[in-house]
Amino acid sequence: MRCHDTVLINVANGKRYVRCSIYGDTTPSTMPTTGAGIEGLNGDDIIYADSYFYAIDTGKIYMLNGSGTWVEQ
Repeated sequence: MRCHDTVLINVANGKRYVRCSIYGDTTPSTMPTTGAGIEGLNGDDIIYADSYFYAIDTGKIYMLNGSGTWVEQ
């Protein structure tokens, strides 16, 4: 997975909260909530609401809602 267009929303307790665009070759079995394993993010970054994930193999787009749930668009 790769991250592009990162926007820093907040820094709290030593963690960055970021809104970002994530691209993956496939849809992961567990959608990301942190930057762990995502190129372009720090491992302890917290992915913030309104971020999106684009799955290249299917063309599906998911957006992260305010409750922290990824929703297919």
